[in-house]
Amino acid sequence: MKSVGPRAAKGVTDAILDAIDLFENMPYLGPVHDDPLLQRFGFRKLLVKRYVCVYRIVEGVPTVYDVFYQSQDYAARLAAEN
Repeated sequence: MKSVGPRAAKGVTDAILDAIDLFENMPYLGPVHDDPLLQRFGFRKLLVKRYVCVYRIVEGVPTVYDVFYQSQDYAARLAAEN
């Protein structure tokens, strides 16, 4: 049975925030995104549980653009916004 509810949500949120905190010392932690369209814009990704944290380095600072569930089709949306 899957975990649902506030406790599960807090666990996922904490894991994502902990991963993002790693950017302070390791801004290039996540690999360049494997989608060619997102590569063109310099996006990187960091996988956390079943989520993808999409970011890029802007003036030396890791900047998170969004966090998506892995099965979402987010590449076109991000490309259109940039």
